[in-house]
Amino acid sequence: MSAYTDDIYYRAYFLARDVNVATQSTAAINAALLIATEYLDDTFEFAGYATVITQAQKWPRTGLYTQNGAVLDPDNVPAKVKDATCELAFIQQTQTGGLQPLFNGQVIKKTKDKLGDLEQEIEYDSAASATYERYYATAYKKISDYVISSGSNVVSIQRVI
Repeated sequence: MSAYTDDIYYRAYFLARDVNVATQSTAAINAALLIATEYLDDTFEFAGYATVITQAQKWPRTGLYTQNGAVLDPDNVPAKVKDATCELAFIQQTQTGGLQPLFNGQVIKKTKDKLGDLEQEIEYDSAASATYERYYATAYKKISDYVISSGSNVVSIQRVI
C-alpha cells in the first residue's frame, strides 16, 4: 500500500501555508502520510467507484465531477484528497497519540475503566484539542465534496451533487 501523496507534495503544501516542517524527516513524513491514507480509507465512504476493482485503496475513483461539472481524472488522486492526507499526516507527526478520534471536541489523553460498579474515567488533553480540531476540520472540509458517509464518530458529512 502506498500513500495518496509523498513527502515532496507534503513539504510544498505546508511551505505554501507558512508552516515549518523542515525538522520532519522524509521517512517520518512518508510513514505519517501512509497512516493518514489508511485513516481516510478506514473512515470514509466516498462517492464514485474505484477506478480498478482490485485496487488496494479507495482512490483513484471514477464517476466523480467537480462543482463546475468537469469530470475528475479517474487515474489520479485529486489535489483535495492529497491536501487532506497532508493535514492528517501533520497531526500524526506533531500530536501526542497521532491520529485518533475526537470526543466532545477533545482528544482523549487517558481512560480508566473499572469493572466492579462500572466506573469510567476519561481525561481529555485540552492543550491538544484546538490543534487537532484545526487540522481535522481542514482535512474534512477539503474532501467533503467526495464523502458520502463516515465510519467513525468524528464526522458525518453528506452532500448531494
